[in-house]
Amino acid sequence: MDQWGSLPPREQARALQELTQGMSQRHREAVENYFRNLAQNQSRR
Repeated sequence: MDQWGSLPPREQARALQELTQGMSQRHREAVENYFRNLAQNQSRR
């Protein structure tokens, strides 16, 4: 997770797909938003 923002977009998308597989739409969106915010915060450092 410390390196999430440094992963290439393709790898981020693949990892998110694996993490959210089988989740409800509501939970999937929450997880995707979390990782999107995490990547944005890391890129600001």
